[in-house]
Amino acid sequence: MVSIPHNKLSNKRKSSKSLGKSKQVTPAIESPEAWAARYCTERGFDWEFAKKSDCERVDDAGAGRHGYVRRGGIIFHSNDPITHQRLTSGPLRHQHPIPYTEKGKAKERKFSQRKDSPYEPYFAPSMDWKRAFKDAKVDMILSEGPTRSLAGAKHERYVIALPGVNGHGSGDELHASLRRVIWKGRKVYICFDADAESNPDVRHHEQALARKLAKLGAVVYIVRIPQFAPRAGLDDLIGRSGDAGLQLQLDAAQPYNSEAAGVPIIECVADVEAREVEYLWDQRLPFSMLSGLEGNPGDGKTFIALEIAARGSRGQQPYSKAKCQPFNTLYMSYENITAITTKQRFSAMGGDQKRLFVLNGARNHDGTERTITLADVGTIEMAIKKTHARLVIIDPLQSYMGANVDSHKANETRPLLDALAKVAERLNICILIIRHLAKSSGGRAVHKGLGSIDITGAMRSVMMVGTAPDEPQNRALVHTKSNIGPLGESLRFSIEGKDNTAKVAWKGTSELTAADLAAPDAGKRRETQIGRAQKYLLTALADGPKPVNALVEGRDGEFSLQVLQKAGKELGVAKSREGEGGAWVWALQEFKFARKKAAQMSE
Repeated sequence: MVSIPHNKLSNKRKSSKSLGKSKQVTPAIESPEAWAARYCTERGFDWEFAKKSDCERVDDAGAGRHGYVRRGGIIFHSNDPITHQRLTSGPLRHQHPIPYTEKGKAKERKFSQRKDSPYEPYFAPSMDWKRAFKDAKVDMILSEGPTRSLAGAKHERYVIALPGVNGHGSGDELHASLRRVIWKGRKVYICFDADAESNPDVRHHEQALARKLAKLGAVVYIVRIPQFAPRAGLDDLIGRSGDAGLQLQLDAAQPYNSEAAGVPIIECVADVEAREVEYLWDQRLPFSMLSGLEGNPGDGKTFIALEIAARGSRGQQPYSKAKCQPFNTLYMSYENITAITTKQRFSAMGGDQKRLFVLNGARNHDGTERTITLADVGTIEMAIKKTHARLVIIDPLQSYMGANVDSHKANETRPLLDALAKVAERLNICILIIRHLAKSSGGRAVHKGLGSIDITGAMRSVMMVGTAPDEPQNRALVHTKSNIGPLGESLRFSIEGKDNTAKVAWKGTSELTAADLAAPDAGKRRETQIGRAQKYLLTALADGPKPVNALVEGRDGEFSLQVLQKAGKELGVAKSREGEGGAWVWALQEFKFARKKAAQMSE
């Protein structure tokens, strides 16, 4: 049993006596007019358009007079699409949702229907449905909820809004109002909310509707809304990205197979033409894939990213200065002000300013501006195409995840990154994602990035920036992960200059590893590690030369080859090959000294 309280909301302030001695501030209450205007604008149309489309704003008493629950809001009066006669089935969207409980869980009811009125599809009154029903050349979109139909109508799109995902009719029959449409040969897009693919019930009705339409001869496509909010819909998408954003999703829609819903897309490896990985920066930044750059605040992540962009704008790779085709960069950052930071740093690094573009946000259809998130993948792709960028820098990732996405949950982050990866592959560009390190200590360096480990999993190549523990005045860039080839050498660099005119100065290669950069008290730990490695070498080589492979494998692989090389260099270890092309062998030059030194260090 579902109980819904019908009592009116009270906006009266409590008396000062009931509040006690402490002074409390009553939050501002949004007026019905302001709420209605905001509600419509966020969904891709304005209140004036809504009024012309037979929408009515009512208070509690007005809602009661129309036969609804006495809770004010907007009535979306429903009209017959052919005769334009007003029906009784229009829903009411409450300004203040009605709380209720169902199976012990607290919920909110945002829409109400007149008592005993039928649930009918909604047709935006401003559209010429009589003509569209007969003309199969007119594309149609089927969604759910009246605001979807109005948002589409604002851009002259024919959107039929079902009263719910199950409102397409019972059994194999379409709803009576939908049977008036000539479906044969018509292109139809089914566009349910963003949870359509993950919600089994929504998915079931999506496929059932597609099957019915396909049987009637319609050419059916399934549209996926980016999940920038848990249940984002067609109207939310238009409100964020305009009609162009919707068009991108329609272009990417997948055709429904009437014989087998969800038919697998298979390619035979024998039919695939092999190709080599292409790099924007050799070994480190591949085209067509996502790459990462991680580090603590202030360690130089943005400097390195802009150094890559600046060098590339002049046709050079970083560090090696190897020649490449000059390229444009699209820079995304809410942390850095273009005029103060980005422009000056890029110029100090010698970048061609005509090749750097900054994506500051998106402009809605009504002229208002807003920030973007990774869910706005359509907007990002449009920006890439408009600027002809080969490199996209996202600085940092956390600024673009969105308020409704938990970066520690793989099931929420992976769809966003997968969609972004598809853009990289489709446009053959490099996308570099900057990420802060987590505060927690311990664990492998590759797991240090803030958020879900699956974020690292989505990246094909990852680099880490940090202060060099053995040279605190310098920093290091370490290649920590590559799924497509060998790791690049670790590089030392410093930041030279002051404030926003500082730039990267490369200092050569390094033996530092990601573990060295990520470890707490890295300098002290590294000295301890080198010291332990020296003790190990003195003991292992005290009785004579040994192959270097045996040394690396000894002590269960405690020391990497780089650490042993550093320790061996400080001890003056002699290195030689056993014959032509043979294994490398290490030896101490003075066995007596070695035994004595080993004994001293073990005390």
